[in-house]
Amino acid sequence: MKMDTVSLTIDMKSLSHGINKGRFELSLKEINWNIDNVEPGDGQAFIDLEVDLQDRGITCSGILDAVFVLPCARCLENVSFPITEEIYRVYSWDESISDDLDSEPVILGGGFSILNAVREAIILSLPGKPLCTPDCRGISYN
Repeated sequence: MKMDTVSLTIDMKSLSHGINKGRFELSLKEINWNIDNVEPGDGQAFIDLEVDLQDRGITCSGILDAVFVLPCARCLENVSFPITEEIYRVYSWDESISDDLDSEPVILGGGFSILNAVREAIILSLPGKPLCTPDCRGISYN
């Protein structure tokens, strides 16, 4: 299985029918995450994927291990948050399947991007109000 590690696009031609597995090292800073107030951390990030290519569609599941940086909700200092999050998405060229909430349409032949699925997993795994420490007193006290 081949994946462009910047666009997170999987090459359909590199998939065989059935289960395909791969581990990819990601350069987080090269990917356009487009998530407000969230920056990629330094260091290595990995995504382990299992792609099941069937006649009616593709099921993609995996685990992302990465670090992202957010500002503290009280003092605005940057805080690193390591995440290990599950990725799951169904891709289909069959319209009866692609109407599902967890499904995205895909065009046969080229490739399909898992960026939206990965971005969604990141957003759901990060805290809504990140704190540098549980007792952070805010801007005026630091």
